[in-house]
Amino acid sequence: MTEKAFLGERLRQARERRGLSQAELARRIRTGNNQITRYENEQAEPSPMQLKRLVRELGVSSDYLLGLADSPTVLALSAHERQVVEALRQGQARSLLRLLDQALPADEQGSRA
Repeated sequence: MTEKAFLGERLRQARERRGLSQAELARRIRTGNNQITRYENEQAEPSPMQLKRLVRELGVSSDYLLGLADSPTVLALSAHERQVVEALRQGQARSLLRLLDQALPADEQGSRA
């Protein structure tokens, strides 16, 4: 048995959470009415363009629909949070400490010993 890249059950759950019928979702992503049924029953997998449309319409991540993430949504990071992650990945301890210090409320910055 071959492993499916696309998880139809997750598509169904995301569609139902949005209150959409299969026909309405099909209309919104510009595909035939039966195609959503085929995706949900794992009889077919969406093309990359259809996957992109599904993700946008349902407000979920492609990783979720592909079984690569357990959470339906991707947490958006602020610019500051991206800087912290990048400093951590690059092993830039001083930059990381400076960024973390900036995140502390003003009254806590001076109280550290």
